[in-house]
Order: sequence, then structure tokens, then C-alpha cells
Amino acid sequence: MRHIFTFQLLEQYGCLQCDMVVCVIGDSQANFVSLGLMSKSFRKVISVNLAEVLLNDLPLIESIMEDSEQVVLARSRLEFVDALKDDRVKIILCLANESDLLLEQQIDLFVNIASFQEMRLEEIERYFRIVQSNNALLYSCNRLQKRLYGGEVINFQDYPWGNSRVILDELCPWHQYYYSYSLRSLQLLRIQRYEGETWHRLAKFESI
Repeated sequence: MRHIFTFQLLEQYGCLQCDMVVCVIGDSQANFVSLGLMSKSFRKVISVNLAEVLLNDLPLIESIMEDSEQVVLARSRLEFVDALKDDRVKIILCLANESDLLLEQQIDLFVNIASFQEMRLEEIERYFRIVQSNNALLYSCNRLQKRLYGGEVINFQDYPWGNSRVILDELCPWHQYYYSYSLRSLQLLRIQRYEGETWHRLAKFESI
């Protein structure tokens, strides 16, 4: 449901238009990706993630595709460019450690939901350089502050927003609570609050 609300928000701000290319960074269980593939707004969907996550998501992605030729794993810049040009290809998979393939690829929109908060700042900065190189929109929905397992504290406001034009900037109304369940309790479903506040921002970037 959170991803449906996100789609509605992006549509409200005019970010969903025909023939767009969207790149989803660190999607979980292909939630945003699957909706993107079913949307008429996107010509291509790009999913960037760890190899094991992409492998786990592949059966779900293939289940909503008409044939296997619509799914491509790009491992080189030439493969990536060819996949962008090929009308048969609907989704391009990209390994997180090869994300530089996304530089200057005329991608319109980048989406990151609850995964920048799991990265070190240097990784986040790399993705921001990619967004800027594409003169793209970025929708980011992440915790305002989170301490990683190694002790590093990641702050939303420390992301390299630079001179981007901020379109939306507020607490995310649908990402403050989550459902949990316990077989030991008579109340199987409980609403619980995340440890920290989650903020979302929509911004437009221009290359320098």
C-alpha cells in the first residue's frame, strides 16, 4: 500500500508521464518495480540492487512479463545502452556494484524507498552523482537518522542535495508505522511506530 500511495503522490506532482524511464534503487521484493512494470507511465524500468536480491526478485518479475526477452541483466555500458534502445526490453537489471552504468543515460526519475538509510554515506553520494548526471528527478523516502551496524550515523539532511530544486519536503504520512504480529498475543496484528521518523523529498537535479 505504501508504494501505491507513492505512485499517487508522483502522479499528483506530474512525475508520471508516458514514455518515461524510471530507476528504482534498492527495491524490496520488487514492490515498486512490479507496479512500475504494470504502469503505462514508464517505457523502461531499471532495478538496481545486490545480486542476491535481484536473483530473488527475478521469478516475481518474470511472472508478470509476457516473455523472457523483456528482462535483461546489463553488465556493460554497451549492454545497457542496447537494452534502453530495444523496444522489446521492459526491465533492465543492474548490479549495485556496477551502478556507474547508469551515468548519463537519460533516466527521468530515480526512486529510493528505505534503502539509502541502509547505505554508507559514500555509497549514497555515488547514487546522487548518477542522478545529477541524468538531470533527473529523485524521490527519496528514508529515516531522518539511522545508526548502521558499524556505528556510522546516516542523516537524511547530509545527503548531497546540493542545488537541487526541492518540490516536496515533509514527513512521509504513510511511513511512520508498520504492522507486526505475534502468535503469543490475542492481538495478532499490532500497529507499531518505527524507531525514527521517516522523511520524503522530491527534488529535481541538474548536471553542473
